[in-house]
Amino acid sequence: MLIQERQEIVTALVTLGQERGFLTLDQVLDHAPPDLDVEEVSVLLQELEGQGIEVEGAEQVQPDVKRRTATRVTQVPAAEQALPVHEEDQGQDLVRTYLRQMSRVPLLTREGEVAIAKRIERGELRITKAMSRSLLVAHFVGVIAREVEAGARTLRDTVTLPDTELTERHLASRTKRFVTDADQVAAALKELGKRERRGDAIRKSGKRVQARTLWRIGRARIDVARAIRRLPFTAAVRRELIEKVERAAAALKEAERRVERLRKRQAQTALRTSAPVSNAAIEDAQKELVALREGITESTENLKAVQKAFRRGVIEGDQARKELTEANLRLVVSVAKKYVNRGLAFLDLIQEGNIGLMRAVDKFDYRRGFKFSTYATWWIRQAITRAIADQARTIRIPVHMIETLNKLNRAMQTLTRDLGREPTPQELAERADLPLSVVRKARKIAQTVVSLDAPIGDSDESQFGDFIEDRQAVNPAEATVAFDLRRQTESVLETLSPKEREVIRMRFGLNDGAEPTLAELGEKFSLTRERIRQIEAAALRKLRDPQLSHRLSSFVEPRQPRGTRRGRSAAVAEEQGVA
Repeated sequence: MLIQERQEIVTALVTLGQERGFLTLDQVLDHAPPDLDVEEVSVLLQELEGQGIEVEGAEQVQPDVKRRTATRVTQVPAAEQALPVHEEDQGQDLVRTYLRQMSRVPLLTREGEVAIAKRIERGELRITKAMSRSLLVAHFVGVIAREVEAGARTLRDTVTLPDTELTERHLASRTKRFVTDADQVAAALKELGKRERRGDAIRKSGKRVQARTLWRIGRARIDVARAIRRLPFTAAVRRELIEKVERAAAALKEAERRVERLRKRQAQTALRTSAPVSNAAIEDAQKELVALREGITESTENLKAVQKAFRRGVIEGDQARKELTEANLRLVVSVAKKYVNRGLAFLDLIQEGNIGLMRAVDKFDYRRGFKFSTYATWWIRQAITRAIADQARTIRIPVHMIETLNKLNRAMQTLTRDLGREPTPQELAERADLPLSVVRKARKIAQTVVSLDAPIGDSDESQFGDFIEDRQAVNPAEATVAFDLRRQTESVLETLSPKEREVIRMRFGLNDGAEPTLAELGEKFSLTRERIRQIEAAALRKLRDPQLSHRLSSFVEPRQPRGTRRGRSAAVAEEQGVA
């Protein structure tokens, strides 16, 4: 490619990058000639970087990657489609496809972010209002409160709490407050039921009395709604309540349809166009419908209205969250690029960052005045760093220890630059303001883990574990010698009398390794210490017989200089007069 041609391409890409804020690798390749090789693409990316243009996916350009032109060809020959795709190329194709789809979503301005955040807030408010108007939700609030009070459900999974760690005392206090607020819902619901029953009793009263009763019932409903709105349920609990309302509405709708079908069949029976339906079947279906309505304690019309409001709120909020998330996927990629080669693949980093982005969407408050990207960056970094700490190592290091290691690394870099040498643990501890024991523990934890199955060299014939000594394993040669020694020793001891044989066994620890004194042996055999010594001496004289000692002579090592350590078997054999 000529210099002038490359300069024109760079100028066009710089203009495009300044308009969009960044470029993708596909956009760069689309502007480049089809016959451009990978080395020239690398030069082009370096020039763009010098102009201050960020290119997402630039790390994929490697000398051995020759597949970039295939993405531009609209029709691929069948022979090329049948070629096998390597795992590395497939992973790069996934990154490229993700970046291409991500670049289609336009960026948001500050006003656009605020508008989407207001839509999310409006959807949440719609759901909250629908929940507060449902008497069925009010009933389930009491059930949830009892579960929290009994410990069957945790408070953090039920209501929204601060992200900071709470002590047991604070959790107990918040649990008590939640149960109290839930009891207020139950009390308001009980008062509403009382006023509705009173209203049913005075239906034949004057209009003035009925109007006052209806006003009181309305005030009681407002009290129930306000009590429910005071409970900051989590998104999971709200979804659970929505599902309960939808299941109740579905059951009620199915019961009504069953009654309607039976009535239609009865009408068709009169015209003799269908099988006969008895009045008892219709009455049973109606009783089932009435019982279901009484159990739900809510009118069918109100239940359907609540269900409709739920759906509208969920759809509106989810759509707004999706738009805000997709518009900031570029931010996740730019943050994830700073954490490559940390033990996780690039796509995994993007996935974990997207989880943090969705968390930021749920927590964002547009009233604070800052942009969403400023707020979301912290959540994305937090999600990525925690994923690296949890998943990058075979042996997981706690997050607090990761922070200590990062602090020590910064201190080591500073001290190495100032001192011109590697600092000692004491100097590190003073610089990082940490105890020396913590520094030593952290440096020991930071050691690299090597798999025992790791291959040695280019071939897979030998593994790292094959070269590590197993100190607990028994040497076959030594085990054979020991077995033969025991067998020969047993045959020699069989020539002694039972008492002499037992005294020699216990005296030299041939049974269990313990070597009791003469006095202890005397107590065991009810003999004096002198008598035990005489039995031992007589037994040793018999064992010194050449006809017996030659059986054990091959197991005795040559005499070693004084002070040299000897094996226990040689010492026993020498005591027996074999040496």
